[in-house]
Amino acid sequence: MSRITVKKSKVEHAQFYVDSCPFQAITADSEGYLSINDQCRICKLCLKFGPDLFSFEEDIPVNTFHQTQTKDIAVFLEWQHEKIHPMSWELVCKAREMAEPFQQKVIGILVGASLEKHKEEFSEYPLDEVVIYDSPVLKYFRIEPYTAAIIDFIEEYHPNVLLIGATPLGRSLAPRVAIASKTGLTADCTGLELRGNGALIQTRPAFGGNIMAQIKTPMGRPQMATVRPHVMNSKKVVNCCLPKIKHRSLEYVLQNSRIKVLESTLKPPAQDLSEADIVIAVGRGIKRPEDLRMIQDLAQSLSAVVAYSRPLIEAGWADSRFQIGLSGRSIQPKLLVTIGVSGAVQFSAGIQGADYIVAINSDPDAPIFNIADLGFVGDCYEIVPRVSSLLQSFNKER
Repeated sequence: MSRITVKKSKVEHAQFYVDSCPFQAITADSEGYLSINDQCRICKLCLKFGPDLFSFEEDIPVNTFHQTQTKDIAVFLEWQHEKIHPMSWELVCKAREMAEPFQQKVIGILVGASLEKHKEEFSEYPLDEVVIYDSPVLKYFRIEPYTAAIIDFIEEYHPNVLLIGATPLGRSLAPRVAIASKTGLTADCTGLELRGNGALIQTRPAFGGNIMAQIKTPMGRPQMATVRPHVMNSKKVVNCCLPKIKHRSLEYVLQNSRIKVLESTLKPPAQDLSEADIVIAVGRGIKRPEDLRMIQDLAQSLSAVVAYSRPLIEAGWADSRFQIGLSGRSIQPKLLVTIGVSGAVQFSAGIQGADYIVAINSDPDAPIFNIADLGFVGDCYEIVPRVSSLLQSFNKER
């Protein structure tokens, strides 16, 4: 861990240095001996007013291999309940897009039990190689053996980049792998770019979504990122060759876990916002919960799913499963209709994959109009009922 240290602990005028730290991180005893406490935020201001007294020590991550030894892009293929998560294929397609200009390979990592039946599925996506950890003890997700499998892969293949889906499983697994590998991790990325020097530029919202930060991992390898579902596009490849498949086994000691899975039960099927073709998203332009009735009428006419911006979810108007944005879901519908949504960065980050966006807002300067394909400036309480009426008439004629 990086830290500020005291090179010369006993000084004259010790109180001057104590008072100069904005975080009260410098302390002095009665004899004038200086020390740094836990309040230090490594602002490095002390290096300016006391360059002979203080120094900055940075712990550089040390991998078992050097950067120049790393190559290729690895993707964790999440497997649960005998299925590979669709998010995994989104990452595979993005990895192929990044790897192609540099003639690198895309390698999938699959951890689970009875995985042979997925071989044909591999041929539908642009994978060069799949490394499989197949064992009955890996049937259910347990953090210790799954982490051991990924670390074993890293030490054997030395990937330059490792991508993991930002699913509940991925968000649990990725930090443990990053710590064990002594490398960095950028969570919930919305954009990835691989540059010629092998650097992965990871884009994600920061400071509450007010800026889009570009993050690099200059020292540690692999460069790790988790990506939210439905941010990247997946596309099956016609007549793709079956990738090379390799099986690796874990030592029994690595398969041990303090977690014992007694039973695993799937939740009952529910309306899935992420899979909907048509979504109507409502925001603070809707004044009262009872006014959602007109939105439901429009949704019924379009066979659409109704989604909500964060303020309405926090107000208790709907279940959080139907929230769009950074703290909610990312969606890729064929048609998205936003009603009373301003289009702040936090919300817009969740709708990048929408094919066609129609926006209704009374404010002509609302940011949502910058990304909408079609915009209506006006009162949603006047526009929505009229559109619903027209759609109902059209459906009756059909």
